[in-house]
Amino acid sequence: MIDEAVRVLRAGGLVILPTETVYGVAAMPPVPGAENRLYEAKGRDSGKPVARLARGIEDVEAAGGRLNAAARRLANRFWPGPLTLVLPQNGGTCGYRVPDHPVPLALLDACGCVLAVTSANLSGQKDAVTAAEALAALGDHADLVLDAGPARGQNPSTVVDVTGEEPRILREGAIPGAEIAAALVSGPAEKRILFVCTGNTCRSPMAEFLLRARLGENSGWAVESCGIYAVDGASAFENAIDVMQELNIDIRPHRSRQVTAEMVESAALIVAMTEGHRRELLNQFPAARGKVFRMHEFGTEGCVRDVMDPAGGAKTVYRKTRDEVDSAVADLILFMARNFERTGK
Repeated sequence: MIDEAVRVLRAGGLVILPTETVYGVAAMPPVPGAENRLYEAKGRDSGKPVARLARGIEDVEAAGGRLNAAARRLANRFWPGPLTLVLPQNGGTCGYRVPDHPVPLALLDACGCVLAVTSANLSGQKDAVTAAEALAALGDHADLVLDAGPARGQNPSTVVDVTGEEPRILREGAIPGAEIAAALVSGPAEKRILFVCTGNTCRSPMAEFLLRARLGENSGWAVESCGIYAVDGASAFENAIDVMQELNIDIRPHRSRQVTAEMVESAALIVAMTEGHRRELLNQFPAARGKVFRMHEFGTEGCVRDVMDPAGGAKTVYRKTRDEVDSAVADLILFMARNFERTGK
């Protein structure tokens, strides 16, 4: 049924699907007219944006959502789960949620992109907690129903606006407001590490995803990458994707970003691929001196060398760069453990 749901979505259709809270109805945003059908089915004002379902923070960022420290803290605490975060995106805002249910997660994996999803009921009416209720509410508008039995939670997600300086609960749902408040004040803020190369399409995303894989969840580090001369929104190079997949690391959600003052300022540690990248960073952001290093600066080698640029090379070249970066990441983790306390900067 997942394959059939993907086919329907790619054709611009609507799919009713379960979540851990209530039933929803999904469309594929890149397909022309698909979201319009979603608004029509709901009887919803087109001025009210529809939230997105994603597999994780990486997908959210790839789709353009920007997470500040408060958003990351809430995402790390409650995702996957019944929390919708309203984030700044492309001059506006968009809500994102990572579901804690195998059916939408399998559909997201198969689609390879975020989905526009809203509750499967008419606007202002009671939420649907079964597939039958969802189908009755939406009638002929739905093209396919994924029935997984009654929704477990039967309460909508809690919606938190994190676009400003202070998070605001817009709707209290499955997660009580007290738990949201507690998550925002307890525990240390994440530290950020930023990998930098030229175009942010091979070396720095490989470093980013390798370090994430090695650190695992709840490490206390937010790991990101960008490029000195990157074009925002580009995918990783195909050979980079392929050689990382050999390690069972999926970097397809990655989208390139050009370095900004905000990224540099918020990072506790910045790792450049080459001396040229390091110099350009310090030329643009002189206040970052003291936290900008080169990738090979954390090992025991007497001579600190640049990371080889595989751009335009064969897959064997990308594989060699991947392994070079992976080895350097191991040294970097030791440096992080020695120089950064879990509760400090």
